[in-house]
Amino acid sequence: TKSSSREFDLYARQTYIDNIMRGGYPQVFKFGKSETVYYLYSRKHGDLERDYNKFEIQPAYFSQGNGNYRDVNQNRRMDTWFNPEVKDENLVYFFSLLQADGFNPLVVRGARFIIKDQQYLKSVLTDIFIGDDVGRVAAYLAKPFTPGDLALFIEESKIKLLISEDEAIRVLLSHSFKTQEAQHGEGFWTDHWTYNLDLIDNYLGVYPEKLRELIFEKKVFTFFDNSQIVQPRSAKYTLYNGKPRQLKSVVECVEKQELIKSRKDRPNVVRVQYGKGEIYQTTLINKLVCLMSNKLASLDPFGVGIEMEANKPNWYDALNGLPALFGSSLSETL
Repeated sequence: TKSSSREFDLYARQTYIDNIMRGGYPQVFKFGKSETVYYLYSRKHGDLERDYNKFEIQPAYFSQGNGNYRDVNQNRRMDTWFNPEVKDENLVYFFSLLQADGFNPLVVRGARFIIKDQQYLKSVLTDIFIGDDVGRVAAYLAKPFTPGDLALFIEESKIKLLISEDEAIRVLLSHSFKTQEAQHGEGFWTDHWTYNLDLIDNYLGVYPEKLRELIFEKKVFTFFDNSQIVQPRSAKYTLYNGKPRQLKSVVECVEKQELIKSRKDRPNVVRVQYGKGEIYQTTLINKLVCLMSNKLASLDPFGVGIEMEANKPNWYDALNGLPALFGSSLSETL
């Protein structure tokens, strides 16, 4: 950052370092007209006073880790300003992790890649590898892969290349599509979705001319499919030691779990035809209306705060007991 204020420049630099520690560093792989944004080092924050925040970093080149939805989201929300090549990458990703009920999975995992056309792959590989190595690499790429794992496979298998390793990875990523992986974790927090509004603001701050395209025309958004569901009040409102409480609000739906397991690829993405058809894609305006409808339907009896109806409060960990006490929160309403 270059400005008339040295203090501001140093502040921006330090802030970006902090963001990279959790949100990761966006590496852009380019080949021809193809561009792929891939976050390195992204992980959970691992504060020393919170020993429950364990994280893992992939032991490979281009390493990734596991993080939580809110953490990774808030640490990437300024990335479009720091690196305009990121464009709407995070916006599409985090909005697509929102479920049809307005909630989202907790654990955000790294990205993996799947070859678009396995039949065409062989002709691509003959320009990169020699002889029998073409078949070995093709077999390896039959499953989802990461750039780091691929680089290690080439290195450990002593495979020779006709081009540089970096160039080979760029070529192969240009023939792949990216799948972002996530898993439920525990409960649903009331405020995770609010960080997505910052993603919209920051994207339009750099690309204001893309407002109409982003909201109404870009039909690439999906819904996360989760086998964990929020129980109706009749099932979670109970008497505990003679006092009314809201307990066990989120449970596993076995039928939904089996449906998700039956899918061969991208199992946690909502399909049409009652979950058995093609992946459902929509526009951002539809996701926003769906989100707004869910949240307004979740207002407390006073019409003031959004109810903590799914075992978890918002970001403030000291409030973890409030969901059992029928808690609600005003800040999400605002």
